[in-house]
Amino acid sequence: MAKIWDWQKYEIFTHVFVPNQLAVPVSCVSRQTPANESVPFLPVILGHAIQMTTETDALLERLYRRGVEQDAVQSDRSKMLFNITPATGQFLALLVSETRPTRILEIGTSNGYSTIWLARAALAFDARIVSLEKLPHKTTLAQGNLESAGFANIVDLVTIDAATYLADCDDRSFGFIFLDSSRAHYVDWWNDIRRILDWGMLVVDNAISHADELREFVDVIQSDPHLDHAVLPIGRGQLVVTTAFNVRSGMA
Repeated sequence: MAKIWDWQKYEIFTHVFVPNQLAVPVSCVSRQTPANESVPFLPVILGHAIQMTTETDALLERLYRRGVEQDAVQSDRSKMLFNITPATGQFLALLVSETRPTRILEIGTSNGYSTIWLARAALAFDARIVSLEKLPHKTTLAQGNLESAGFANIVDLVTIDAATYLADCDDRSFGFIFLDSSRAHYVDWWNDIRRILDWGMLVVDNAISHADELREFVDVIQSDPHLDHAVLPIGRGQLVVTTAFNVRSGMA
């Protein structure tokens, strides 16, 4: 099992294994990536370049800045956007491009900022995305942003409580899941998330910024011998969970 990030010392982990059995070593530094810092070296690490467009990049920049400004003055949490950082968006797009899942599940749509990062990678190999959001006004906002980005045709936005949706999913129905929602419910959702993840990858945001809130969830994941996991200091911290390398290799 890959070493988990040291919650106290913020030291290093060993490897993240992606389903094509490419081992990607990443050296971690003792700091969190600032919210406004990009990671241009990631395409070099994975040997893969995400196809960028000026229009999409400009839209993403506007959405991110608008989200930061709105959250700074908004006291009503239901109206806050809680967007991921640009660095996290790049990281998600790269993982999707490398793992090439046919179906992607996002739990926590907000205004669709993270959804656009996922979709720009998924478009290259005709993958589909299902994105769940509990608040109708955020689904409406996301729909408009996805239409502006040109990705509305590959994303199904669903306004629903995540527990309800997950319980109705077929086994192994998604190859990639991005979790950025109500952290208090992650442990309750875990059995269904585990059940529907088809030998794929789970990425969870806020693994460093809200480490205490995720501690029980990490403990549950760590207790499963069929999974590898690690935390990367990208954005607010990304918990990456994959099927254990020896399981994928038929050794267990």
